[in-house]
Amino acid sequence: RYPSFEGYVRTKTAIARHQRPDDWLIFNREDTTLRDRLANARSRQVTFGREDDGGARSLWIGEGRFRARRDGSEIDLGPVERLPLAGEHARLNALAAIGAVQS
Repeated sequence: RYPSFEGYVRTKTAIARHQRPDDWLIFNREDTTLRDRLANARSRQVTFGREDDGGARSLWIGEGRFRARRDGSEIDLGPVERLPLAGEHARLNALAAIGAVQS
């Protein structure tokens, strides 16, 4: 846990600052504060969010299904209803985990 949201942002920014160009950075693109601070990260990026942003490496939920785009190809990752945890936060966490596995 973090003492505050700002503490979380500082930690994530510090991680990005120490990454190399061949590392992967996975983050919620809908968090504008975090997204703005990570804009100049040297590492490769995978973003996730509730909707498709058209990015080359992104994850989202569309039509009740987890979806990904990897190097221009869209991938159907299965129905959201299969996730045993309820709620939007759990679904977004699942997208982050998928991003880590696919990187």
